[in-house]
Amino acid sequence: MADAVKKVFEMIKDHDVTFVDLRFTDPRGKWQHTAQTVSTFGEEVFEDGIMFDGSSIAGWRGIQESDMTLIPDATTATLDPFTAQPSLVLFCDVREPVSGQAYTRDPRSTAKKAEAYLNSTGLGDTAYFGPELEFFVFDDVRWDVSMNHTFYRIDSEEGPYNTGSKMEGGNPGHRPPIKGGYFPVAPVDSLSDLRAEMVSTLIEVGVEMEKHHHEVAPSQNELGLKFAHSIEFDEKTPDPVISFLPGQESISGTGGTMRLGLYPCKLKKDSIARRAYQKELIHERHRHR
Repeated sequence: MADAVKKVFEMIKDHDVTFVDLRFTDPRGKWQHTAQTVSTFGEEVFEDGIMFDGSSIAGWRGIQESDMTLIPDATTATLDPFTAQPSLVLFCDVREPVSGQAYTRDPRSTAKKAEAYLNSTGLGDTAYFGPELEFFVFDDVRWDVSMNHTFYRIDSEEGPYNTGSKMEGGNPGHRPPIKGGYFPVAPVDSLSDLRAEMVSTLIEVGVEMEKHHHEVAPSQNELGLKFAHSIEFDEKTPDPVISFLPGQESISGTGGTMRLGLYPCKLKKDSIARRAYQKELIHERHRHR
């Protein structure tokens, strides 16, 4: 850890960093942050943390007991590629300010406890996950709920509903039909360059990416990262998996989607899973198209 802390301050000096952005996740999976000027950020922060008011974080605490502590993880340091002023990002654990114990509603602490429990059972020492982040890219999204009307409307140049639209410079004509986006090449796939830029940017901040491609629906995309356990990507790039989404959103302003279906699974007689579930047939959720 001492080497990691030293590296943080080397990065601050080498890149003329002006702000250190401390990030954590709320119970709903939304990324939160607070930025410290470098003059207020010293080595003691990695031991003592930074105090903040957690009363406005959804699902946490009331104002009468809202003091919380952020403890930065020096191994997660990365430069933010999107800020106007040079900023260094650090992911944090949330601690109780008096006891110093991990806060029970901090998702990162919960994930650490879950992996520790898995290890203690002897059934496994690491849980690996391979996220697929799917999202839509629209040119326009509008909705309203008023006294006299309600509506929603989406629009994308790639949408098949635009075959008859007049467009500046002419209608390109090439677009995927309904459920026809998996996965033709350009010009039908008009978002390949955007996805490539997303993947390249995420690699720059330490996320190990594997692929990108168009998905089934028009305007639907997928980025894939290398499988990893629930806290870090892997030993070489120790950044929490949650860092994937904001990078994606910063480039295109999109959100993620995932479709799941419940299917029966028959477990092998002598498998670890069979011993864990104590039965032969279980129902698990699988991704499907």
